[in-house]
Amino acid sequence: MTTASAHTLQRVHGQLDDALSQELLNFWSARNALTPEQGRERLPEVLALLRDAAGEIVGVNSAGSARLALFANQPFHIYRCLLTEQAAEPADWLALLSAGCEILDEGVQAQGNSGEIGLLVQIARPDLQRAWPEAVWPHTGLVHAGYTDRGHQLRVRYYDHARIHPEGQP
Repeated sequence: MTTASAHTLQRVHGQLDDALSQELLNFWSARNALTPEQGRERLPEVLALLRDAAGEIVGVNSAGSARLALFANQPFHIYRCLLTEQAAEPADWLALLSAGCEILDEGVQAQGNSGEIGLLVQIARPDLQRAWPEAVWPHTGLVHAGYTDRGHQLRVRYYDHARIHPEGQP
């Protein structure tokens, strides 16, 4: 799939071979984003990536899991995204987020909603906050949920059929 900025989107969750894994580790390392150990731990959480016309990775997203005190200790996927300057357009960010949402939705449906109940996204980029000021983003279903201490927007999206468990217990 090609994004609005002509980058190619590649869904890779659960499909990482040794070559792609090394390419991702190199991508993170070159940007001082993760240590090699952190990168190896992150690999199973990678959802999708963006490539430029030359085939180089210009963006990658992943989602870990955490129980959040802010949401009564409920389990959520925590979204992460790293884009190069070459892929810094809101359309690139949105393409990765949309693909990530689809992949996570598919995974939740396959496991029968026994784990995470939704996705939490921290929006650290002011340009994205200005581009989409709506309380509910129509293109992703993410709902404004407040701000971090650093002023980053928090957005949340619950999965279909999600159930809130008392005190975060399944």
